[in-house]
Amino acid sequence: MGDGIAIPNVRVAALAPLFSLLARLEKPIEFDAGDGRLGIPSVIPTNADTEHLAALAIASRCLRNQRTTCRLRAASEPNALYNVLAATASRSGCAAGRT
Repeated sequence: MGDGIAIPNVRVAALAPLFSLLARLEKPIEFDAGDGRLGIPSVIPTNADTEHLAALAIASRCLRNQRTTCRLRAASEPNALYNVLAATASRSGCAAGRT
């Protein structure tokens, strides 16, 4: 995605439903996206094409907001990370959930 953000994903045959998480790393991973410290990795069932594209669109929409990514990088607690992402999702009409 760029700007130190990645949205890696993998398909798994024996999985239902799709799930994602927000990852902020202490040590960057080189993936040609700036500092490589922020990402939303997703694990996707092999037959979830529509869900997969919708999930990628939500993640992209939320993380392309520079104010949001700055706030995510500055957050010091997991709940703060969730609150930033949930507030952005709410403002942009995205769905955000916690399990």
